[in-house]
Amino acid sequence: MKKQLAILLAILLLTGLCACSRTPTKEESSTEDNPTAESAGTVTPNETPSGEKLSGMLRVIWDNGEQSSNTFSFYGGTVTPERIAAGLSGWTGLRFRISCETDEAAGIIRINWLSDSSFATRQIPDGLREEFTFTDAETMRWFMLNSLTGSILENLGDYAVYYTVNGKDIAETGLSSSLSSDKAYTETDDSHILLK
Repeated sequence: MKKQLAILLAILLLTGLCACSRTPTKEESSTEDNPTAESAGTVTPNETPSGEKLSGMLRVIWDNGEQSSNTFSFYGGTVTPERIAAGLSGWTGLRFRISCETDEAAGIIRINWLSDSSFATRQIPDGLREEFTFTDAETMRWFMLNSLTGSILENLGDYAVYYTVNGKDIAETGLSSSLSSDKAYTETDDSHILLK
């Protein structure tokens, strides 16, 4: 009887150890909001669980300096520049398509306008929301730079935001001789930058 009890305890102990070291399945570890959303990764103290609704504030800045704001929301994770850009796309009808790298220690966010973004194509898209109209592509592009930068600073705090277009220096856009991928957007001396 003692031998059987010892064997049973050993089996229970091994089963418990195996369960603790088991790798979770994809379904158990996934924190995606939906199939097209970015993965939020593991939950840290600054993130919300995947089922919890999170919101942020969007700012758009017109060429006369006037500003409007709106909220955006999503489920789980953190506010990221990509999510801010998606919120601006939904609100305005412009394609704020970006990729980005964030260096929290240095306080730097590097934004790359993707080739299909309205900024890169220089095309004012059909289907803009009623309150968003632009007379030309240059006005639209300054609006996009000011609004994305302003919304990032509003939600993420005091970061230096740098821009490239299709991986190339933003200076190649010809928008301004003072624009450069080597200089933070708000540190660039140009009257079109309305965030100072």
